[in-house]
Amino acid sequence: MDAKAIAFGTCGLLLDMTFVILLAAAKDIVSASSLPTSSVLFASIVPLWFLKLVAPLFIERIPYRLKISAAAWGGALALCGAALLSSIRAKLVLGVALGAISTALAEITFFALVTKYTKQCLPALTTGTGLCGLCGSGFYFFLTEVFRFSSKVTLLMTSILPLSLIFVYEVFLTPEPGLNRSNSESAIDFEFPGAYSATDEPKESSGAPTLSLREKIEYIFNALLVPSMIPLFLIFFTGYLMTQAVVPEITFDSKLSSPQGQYSLFLFVASIGGVLSRASLYFFEVDNLYLLTVVHTVFLLALILEIYRPFLPSLTSMLLIALAEGAISGLVFANAFRLINNTSDKTYIREFAMGVVSVADATGVLVAAVVGLSLEPYLAQIDELQSA
Repeated sequence: MDAKAIAFGTCGLLLDMTFVILLAAAKDIVSASSLPTSSVLFASIVPLWFLKLVAPLFIERIPYRLKISAAAWGGALALCGAALLSSIRAKLVLGVALGAISTALAEITFFALVTKYTKQCLPALTTGTGLCGLCGSGFYFFLTEVFRFSSKVTLLMTSILPLSLIFVYEVFLTPEPGLNRSNSESAIDFEFPGAYSATDEPKESSGAPTLSLREKIEYIFNALLVPSMIPLFLIFFTGYLMTQAVVPEITFDSKLSSPQGQYSLFLFVASIGGVLSRASLYFFEVDNLYLLTVVHTVFLLALILEIYRPFLPSLTSMLLIALAEGAISGLVFANAFRLINNTSDKTYIREFAMGVVSVADATGVLVAAVVGLSLEPYLAQIDELQSA
């Protein structure tokens, strides 16, 4: 693995860090209010979804340096806001929502940027995103449950992490000195260090070819929707509904962990499965993504049934489900982006496709948040009746 692949792996580790930590802290953020945990997801996903929907239509005109700096500083300020603001409304807007916008910008930027580099950089980036879930939720769990730091202190400690994106980009991924061009120019007029060589991709004509709005929409429906975007939507919908609305209502008698600790532990174990499966592109590929989404849906239904009629014997069995759920999610995520990156041999088309397809996972999370706002209180009532 070369230095560029390692740099993309590091960026993958960092680009979702703000979002993951804020979700891990969801119960603590709303603890002083009557709002359900799903409200944190809802406050984050609406701005994230909107940015992912509209940004790919114009974002190639903005230099990468500016996009990455905005994403990094926005993430840091969001974590500080969630920690320091006292009003729950301010926490949701200036903390959670700002963190979501920063995360969306980072995702769109780096998944578009990776199309300009060698093909081993994509598996490194997807592996890094899996490590992000593992390290983010794990870091929050250990600091709050093992070392007993408060949620406020933990959020402040992690606020420096998004800023590392700027360092990695400037040191390892910027163009050669003296070149400061926009995305569309860089795709044609020069090669990034470690970029696709002439043997990887045919040379394109001079100028800066781009897709028109009509061509972009047609490309989404003709090349991206069925093979990749629908599976991404389904896997993120079932996954986030599971973790934000269903799992918080399932607890076991355990001397090792509190109910909040069990929730954080579920996220941590699911992240282990996610990072292992997102690294699978180095070893094997999966094309039948719809079969994986069906299995994932079965896990969701099983956990809902657990609230109605408990059948899981222990916390360990719950964590095994978490491991499998994370592994399936990671397989769909990694292979969806692999399929997308293979839809064209032209860099500027791949750059658009890799940036726009993430609206599918954001839509899945948005729908999960809307459903979760009603489902979580209902499941909580069922759980109370079962415990009575």
